[in-house]
Amino acid sequence: MKLPFIAFVLFTLLGSCKSTQFTPYNFEGVQLIFGQGGGFTGQVNEFTLLENGQLFAGTNQEGFVDELKPLDKNQSKQIFNISRDLGIEAIELDDPGNQYFYIIVKDGEKKNKLQWGANRQTMPNELKILFENLKNLTKQRVLSNK
Repeated sequence: MKLPFIAFVLFTLLGSCKSTQFTPYNFEGVQLIFGQGGGFTGQVNEFTLLENGQLFAGTNQEGFVDELKPLDKNQSKQIFNISRDLGIEAIELDDPGNQYFYIIVKDGEKKNKLQWGANRQTMPNELKILFENLKNLTKQRVLSNK
C-alpha cells in the first residue's frame, strides 16, 4: 500500500518540476534583439535571444513571437560575452539605409539600438561577425522549425 502512494507522490513532484519558460515580454535578464528590414516591401525579420538561450522569431512591436529551438547554454553565454566585450550597450550607430540591419541590447529598462544600412562601408568588423553569427544560428533553427 505504501509503494503505490510513494510512487504517486514522486510522480507528482517530478511532473511539477518544470523549468521556467520566459518570453521577451517577461524576461528580466539581458536580451539581444536583432534583425533586418526595409527594401521594397518594408518587411522586418526580427529575432530575440534571451540570456538563458531561449530564441524567438517575430517582432515584439507587433505583439507576437514564436519560440524556436533554444541555443545551448555555452553558445548563449559566448554570444552575450562577445556582445559585452564589444561594448554594444554603449556604441552609437544610427545610419540606416533603404535596407537596414540592427542589433538592440536590452537590459531591464536600458536599451541601445545599433542600426546600419546594407551599403555601409565603415563598420566595426566584430559587429558584422556577431550579426552574421546570430543570423546563421537563427537560420538553422528556423529551418528545423518548419
